[in-house]
Order: sequence, then structure tokens, then C-alpha cells
Amino acid sequence: MFWVLMCRLFTKIRVLLVCFLLCMGLGSFASVSAGAGGQEGSFFPLRRVTKTDAVKIVRADDLTGWVKEVMMDHQAEAAVITRMGGAYTRKFDWTGMGHAGILIRSHDAKANKDTWWVMNLFSDENRWDLRSELWRTSIEDFFYAQRTAEKQAMVLIPPKSVQVKLVEGFVAHGFKQMLFTTRYNIISDPLTDKSLNCVKWIAMTLKAAQLDESDPAVVLTRLTEGMTANTFEITWLEKIGMRFMAPLARWDELIGVTTIRTVSVVNLYESDWFEERVVYGDPVANEAQREL
Repeated sequence: MFWVLMCRLFTKIRVLLVCFLLCMGLGSFASVSAGAGGQEGSFFPLRRVTKTDAVKIVRADDLTGWVKEVMMDHQAEAAVITRMGGAYTRKFDWTGMGHAGILIRSHDAKANKDTWWVMNLFSDENRWDLRSELWRTSIEDFFYAQRTAEKQAMVLIPPKSVQVKLVEGFVAHGFKQMLFTTRYNIISDPLTDKSLNCVKWIAMTLKAAQLDESDPAVVLTRLTEGMTANTFEITWLEKIGMRFMAPLARWDELIGVTTIRTVSVVNLYESDWFEERVVYGDPVANEAQREL
């Protein structure tokens, strides 16, 4: 009996660690230092990263070159790109990817050249009342901000019709209406209107482009068409642990549930929303870790 109780305690501790480290991985974008930036058209404010780490600079440059090559090879104008999360992210999401953004090609008429921007949603972790913010970054800054050492990434390319809608939408209005709330929750339910996280906002934007729909209420009701959600059971002990160990999770959305349903990069990867899924490194090998 003693060993049974110890095993149960160990399991609960492991779940709490997973939740904590998941938050560290998925929420890592929030801690990036940024300089003030202006706006181009309807694009989001520009967030810059001060780069001082030579190793991270090389990694970011390599992944940036690879992403641009993939986009050129597939003649793509828009895609979802991802970067690695914390060590325990793969316990929850077998791809190991902890943050994602929407990459679009923007033509600068004055300079007569194309520019690539990553559209991101992240949390303002300086507030106790967690809030979402939308920023654009360069591809280099997107990858430099990754906290972990792995050089792995994904490019998920939607159909051409969706790409066109994404580019047109970001130029015209930035899909800002899909930020239907500024309440941030790292484990936001994909069907609730109470909160958002980075992947849920991406899913909302992709679905809006698929449907050619601007009403977030309509998009929300159809969000899981072609995409499943992650679900896992949670006890009161685990809820209390998340309250203190996972500051990016909202207590008011935890308190009344026994099953958590949320979306992460793996749900995008496994959806039927993309024509191409291109991988740098071997994050898909992490699927072997799913049952660990």
C-alpha cells in the first residue's frame, strides 16, 4: 500500500513538473526584450530582439536561411513556422515545438524587395492579469528568442487559396478581429471565448482565411473542424500546483473543470489544414517520447 501511494504521488509530481515546464516552453516568447517599433500599413507593432549570444545568432541565421529556402522552393507566400520549447514540452506535445507564428511575405514597393514578417501572439507576463498582445518580428528574431539549444523547426504550408487570404488579410486589417479577447491562458480551451494563446490565435486566423469569415464568433464555433484538441484529466491537487507553478495558466478557467482541453503545435501539425509539412532537424522523432 505504501508503494502504491508513493507511485501515485510521484505521478502527480511529474504532471505538475510537466505543466510548469510546458509553461516555460510555450511562454518563452513573452520574456524577449524588444525595442520600440513602428507599423507598416495594418501590420502589428514591430518587436526587435537585442542579439548578444553568438551561438544563438548562428542558429537563428541557419534556421532563417532554411525557412526562406523552403518558402521559395514551394513558392509560398504564407505559412506557419514553429520553434522548439522547453525540455518537457514534448511530454505534452510530441513535436517538442513551444511557439509558433504566421509567416507572410510583404512586398516593399519603395525598396522594391520582399520582406518576411512573423506575426506572433504572446502574453504580457509583467501583468498579474494575463493579457495577449500581437507583434511582428523578423524570422531571425523569432528563432533567436528560443531559450533552448536545439536547432529544430517546422514550416507548415497551407493551400494557395488560404495563403492568398492570409496575405490579403494581414495587409488590410491584420486579422486583428481574431484577437476577440486580450485575456491570455496558456491552456486556453479552443472552443471558449474567454481567452487565447499563441496557437489558438493562429488556428483562429487560419480558419478565418479558410472560411473567408471575419466574425470571430462564427470562426470559434468551427475551429476544431479538421483539427483535434489535446485533452487531459486534472485533479484539485494538480490545479493548486498549476496555480503556483504555472503563472501563464488562468485560475478562473481551471477551477471548474476536471478535464483540460487545449491546442498546441501538434494539433496544427496533425490537422488537415496544410498541404506541406517541412521539418528541420528531427522533431518528429520525438513521437517516440509520447508515452514516456
